[in-house]
Amino acid sequence: MKKRFAFICSFFCLFSTYVLGNKPNTDLPLMPYPQVVTLHNADHLLIDSTFSVALTGASSERLEKATQRLMDRLSRQTGITFTPLNHNAVLSIEVDTVPTSTFQSVVEDESYTLKITSKNAKLIANTSFGVFTLITDNLNRQRGFIDFEGEPRQDIFDLTHYHGVTSFWLDTWRGETRPVVTLRDGMLTGQLLIGNLPYAMTGMQIGGSTMPNTQPPANNPPLTLTAEQSRLIMGGEVTIWAQHVHADTMEIKLWPRTYAIAERLWSAENLTDVDAMYQRLEAIDLWSTLSVGLQHHQNAKQNLIKLSRNHDTEPLEVLSEAIEQVHTYQRKESRKSPPKLRDNLTFSDAIAAESKQIRELKHAVVDIVQGDLSEIEAVRSLLSRWQANTDAVLPIIDENRDLHNLAPLIKQVDDISTLGLSLLDHIESGEPLSAAIKQQGHQILRKSTKVHDELIVSSAYAIEILYLHLTHTHVVLALED
Repeated sequence: MKKRFAFICSFFCLFSTYVLGNKPNTDLPLMPYPQVVTLHNADHLLIDSTFSVALTGASSERLEKATQRLMDRLSRQTGITFTPLNHNAVLSIEVDTVPTSTFQSVVEDESYTLKITSKNAKLIANTSFGVFTLITDNLNRQRGFIDFEGEPRQDIFDLTHYHGVTSFWLDTWRGETRPVVTLRDGMLTGQLLIGNLPYAMTGMQIGGSTMPNTQPPANNPPLTLTAEQSRLIMGGEVTIWAQHVHADTMEIKLWPRTYAIAERLWSAENLTDVDAMYQRLEAIDLWSTLSVGLQHHQNAKQNLIKLSRNHDTEPLEVLSEAIEQVHTYQRKESRKSPPKLRDNLTFSDAIAAESKQIRELKHAVVDIVQGDLSEIEAVRSLLSRWQANTDAVLPIIDENRDLHNLAPLIKQVDDISTLGLSLLDHIESGEPLSAAIKQQGHQILRKSTKVHDELIVSSAYAIEILYLHLTHTHVVLALED
């Protein structure tokens, strides 16, 4: 694997990037000089007393000490006393893999990418690489698997093709991981959905039946436990990070998702019907509230009352139908302040981890594009409800500064809902989309995945299915840098 480097050079309190080709450019004041340098358009970041660093992803004692050395040396060079590590940092350092040894090894991948704007900088290291293999038999049936670098082979599930877009999912430690990609002319482009967050995904064809002297990659088979190993498992547990909760949000974080984890630990391995799981989850959630006395629904309602500041809570409840908390570690990374210092209540603290309405919307949209137009009125009613909620919810966020960050998100919900209603009209009438509507829809969908106050407009994924159905154009809903 070719090593890629980008470098930080500080002069007169400035961060700078430089453009270089493959040949070393000795103008950079670096020694020892890296094997490969690839730099892009230059930008500058002013370093002042507000400069700080945040570590995200797979942190380690080695990385923390190296970061502290960076801050100490920068302080000596500039004479500035800097802020300690925090989560609203100017420089964000994201590492995917924890070092396997206390000391640096000569075989370690030292490559990293540095992105600098006038407001912040982000350093990303040790990106995961993988190989996706698609196999088609004589009956045109397909199966596939993924080989992540250094990991056992993983099977993929529910492989589908629709208007040139290939989609499937696999289970990872971060939850359901779903690539949605286009395979064309030997290139792979699209997005990787981890939970409800999209990340840009690219690749190229490196083998195939039409490419001479190539064969499927070799790798270790998926890990499975033997009967003897299975008997050694004593049980499982659910953990919750205490720095992310307080008394008003503890039960909201625990329930009802803990029921799903318990079922995965104790129930039969072949119990995998997701729709049936949600039906049972809804029933047991109601039972536990009434019979056991769990307080998560009551806590959520109380939190909405606090946030509404003497207003009716219904507009906030309607808003919560169209959005979700961001999943995986992006929620931690998107925080505006360190968790230990963050005692103020936010909207993400008052809503469920998943939206039942968004799940039902996606099912209905899939039925529509498959020809069942009887679902159109139900979808139109839901989108109209979200669209009409805009005027009702804006006065509430105007009066609560803890909700001010929701303003762009509310506009996105309105835009997505309006686009969805327009697409439904065209599906019913059979009238093709104009070039202007296509362009506007593309822009709305592209903006819809920007995270606001730990929240994301997940309803956009269902509307993107309608857009793809009408335009045969896949919109890559990747997170903005």
